[in-house]
Amino acid sequence: MVATLKYEWTETKDHIIIEVNVRGIPKKELEQGTQITKHEVKINAKTKGLIIDLKEKVEYEKAGVELDGEKQKLKITLKKEKSGMWETIEVEKKDKTYRRERRAAAAEEKYKEEKKKRDELKKKKKEE
Repeated sequence: MVATLKYEWTETKDHIIIEVNVRGIPKKELEQGTQITKHEVKINAKTKGLIIDLKEKVEYEKAGVELDGEKQKLKITLKKEKSGMWETIEVEKKDKTYRRERRAAAAEEKYKEEKKKRDELKKKKKEE
């Protein structure tokens, strides 16, 4: 059984700031286990984890992730796709099937976007 990491969050009209208590988790585990998609923030470590199904979409490619070793906090800054206040960070629908499908769709979308970028880079290199 993996323990759930505790977090606090704040928001502005354009950003979400999440601070996760990561006490006792090695930096390497955090680097390898932190994943962000348009709908989700996920941290996988050996003994602790966190999944936040975001209420709205974020621009994951603009995410900022900083580790404050002194405070043992991971600060994640996310740019909202649409400006406005969310009031709550997580999607309200708690149905597991819905959440699983939503996460899978976001991961697939991210994969396609990254593949498109890689293909464009390859094409550009061939042209040079």
